[in-house]
Amino acid sequence: MNGRALVLAAHGSTEPGVNETLHRLARRVGRRLRFDEATAAFHRGDPELSRALDELRCDDVVVVPLLQSEGYYCDRVLPAALARNRRFPALRVRQTPPVGTHPAIGEMLARRVAELVARHTLETPAVALVAHGTPRHRGSRQAAEATARELERRTGLPSRAFFLDEEPALELVTGYSSERDLIVVPLLIGAGRHATRDLASRLGIDASGGARALILDRPFGLDPAIEEIVVDLVSSRRSPGAQARTA
Repeated sequence: MNGRALVLAAHGSTEPGVNETLHRLARRVGRRLRFDEATAAFHRGDPELSRALDELRCDDVVVVPLLQSEGYYCDRVLPAALARNRRFPALRVRQTPPVGTHPAIGEMLARRVAELVARHTLETPAVALVAHGTPRHRGSRQAAEATARELERRTGLPSRAFFLDEEPALELVTGYSSERDLIVVPLLIGAGRHATRDLASRLGIDASGGARALILDRPFGLDPAIEEIVVDLVSSRRSPGAQARTA
């Protein structure tokens, strides 16, 4: 079938309801941009990335990585998974840059930090961004560190990146700027295990915050502005730094 399909590619979760949020996002963007089909696909979840393209009827597919960086997962794992679809050789597939590298991310995070500062009446806050990270590809670290620098430039607040799977480790967050109130922003897409339990447990606080001014925010992927970023990535035939992958 001729026509266009949109696929939002994410790591996903086995927890009920987490992936459905991304399916709803795909449907909203698909309706706005008049795609014939729109779905989310997952490394962990249904449909899996390795068979999601086979479930589509359309031949022209745009894949948007719901990821924080152009790192190991975006550059290697995702393209390899898509290529395992039986229909892949017959499709026209374009992969956009990941949402986390979009220029609007800095503005989005700065706005969110300002909201939290006002809501909690924080006088001297600092910001810790928590990314997944991986020693297998420096792209994840570099993107998180660049985001921290951009956030500091926009807000004037000390900002630093920490990681779940490399140094500086998440556990070091509580010692960062110990004289300041601390806002922790997960550079994660969905409210899965990492965002809802692992971060709070490893930080030694309740998921709602803590007695001291240590605010654990929602994952950045749940910000409503992500929808506009996805729309812009899809609408741009080739953003700066984009790598088109066509079968």
